[in-house]
Amino acid sequence: MAKVPVPASRRPRTKLVVIALLVVAAGLAGSMRLWRGKRAAAVRPRRGDLVEKVVTTGRVLAQARVQLGSTLMAQVAEVKADEGERVRAGDLLVRLQDQEQLAAIAQARAAIARTRVMVNRVSNVSRKVSQQRLDEAQSALALAEQDYQRAVSLLQAGAVPPAELERVEQTLKAAKARATTADVEARSAQPGGSDHQVATAAVGEAAAQLALARARLAQTRIVAPSDGIVLTRSVEPGDVVRAGQILLVLARLGPTRLGVQVDEKDLAVLRLGQRGRALADALPERPFEAQLSFIAPEVDADRGTIEVRLDVPAPPAELRPDMTVSVNIEIARRGNVLLLPETALHDLKRAEPWVLVAAQGRAERRAVQLGAHGDGLVEIKGGVTEQDSVLLVSANVEAGQRVRPTEPGSAHAF
Repeated sequence: MAKVPVPASRRPRTKLVVIALLVVAAGLAGSMRLWRGKRAAAVRPRRGDLVEKVVTTGRVLAQARVQLGSTLMAQVAEVKADEGERVRAGDLLVRLQDQEQLAAIAQARAAIARTRVMVNRVSNVSRKVSQQRLDEAQSALALAEQDYQRAVSLLQAGAVPPAELERVEQTLKAAKARATTADVEARSAQPGGSDHQVATAAVGEAAAQLALARARLAQTRIVAPSDGIVLTRSVEPGDVVRAGQILLVLARLGPTRLGVQVDEKDLAVLRLGQRGRALADALPERPFEAQLSFIAPEVDADRGTIEVRLDVPAPPAELRPDMTVSVNIEIARRGNVLLLPETALHDLKRAEPWVLVAAQGRAERRAVQLGAHGDGLVEIKGGVTEQDSVLLVSANVEAGQRVRPTEPGSAHAF
């Protein structure tokens, strides 16, 4: 069957009809979209638990920095610690030349031995000899007294001249003097006597010299006062050091603490014992627990902050003094409260925050009452319910504008 040709005059008219139909369809679609409203992402408030935190940064504190130096001028014999090395209390870190101190110790020990011999001589030999002399002097005195009494009797009887009595009397005086001297010597040799005290004092003096020599020897040995880590080493074997020169700096080991600066506005919510979670910038995969242990008594007026310290009961082994850390301090925990993400609130930091709620196809502005904040969530105390569809700020809609919340009847979870 032959095809009937379309007249050329009718072809442009057909094209115009098609274009007109397309324009009408596009207009109807646009009108339908305007009538139905703009698509807008939304969330529904939900109930859950909220942890309110104070977020801040700080550093790992060294327990204490101890500067170890020399108290005398001497040459360094050996250095037994390197930077970064862990040491224990009493470990020898630096030894100075000690020949002079060792010689002084030997000399003091010899002095002690010599003075002990003196004490032994006084206690045994001198005491016996002096006691023997005292006994002899007392015997001679007794005989002299008898001779004197006999001479007095003979003189009275006229049997001897007066000159004989004078001679006997002189003999008696000499015997008394010798007895007195012997008695003093015997007493001196007794325990507690002067000779014994002198010998004992000599032993004490020699012992003091030994203690002094040992103390000077101890000054040649620089030891760790406590467990710690060597931070700096400023000496090498062969160096000549002077009194007061710092040789090593030691970070004392002990409970690990964090020092952070908190904004003064958060002071009212901080309490000792509050728990925190910390993360070192150098150890991003090793978060660890901390506990608030100190709140400074005064505010830094220049920065408007207050110093806070936290104890770390189980620090990572790689944690080092002065590492930078981020800390979240838990100040409150709320259970079963109505929550919204911060991204759904307008004027969050101002006195009158508000949200946009999809109500009957339009965005409706509502004031909300807020509670605690934490982890990007906000506690809602009033203004919306769990049934409301709250538009996100990113939806970029205005109050009164027609909207279609994403997935009507079931807003995005968060």
